[in-house]
Amino acid sequence: MRHRIIAVKFSKDGKRIIAVKLKWPMQVWSLKEKNVLKVLDLFMEIGQGNHFFYTDKCGREAEIEVVDLDNPNGGYIITKANDKKEDNLLNLIRF
Repeated sequence: MRHRIIAVKFSKDGKRIIAVKLKWPMQVWSLKEKNVLKVLDLFMEIGQGNHFFYTDKCGREAEIEVVDLDNPNGGYIITKANDKKEDNLLNLIRF
């Protein structure tokens, strides 16, 4: 199943995305609060075959992937590499 990320929440120090808000939260079992998925739960959802994406202001989609999951400080999410600089989770609304 595919899920669109519409907003991000950062850690208190502003360095890491800790949660995402989804447009269509149906069939995401890890949701703890309405439309919000913690990044650690997002890792699990991606591992189970769910796909998450970001849509820029022009309507182009960029898939989300997990990187550096073996890092002791924890992995993080990014948009898959492409030639569009504006495909970046940092451009999303914060909540």
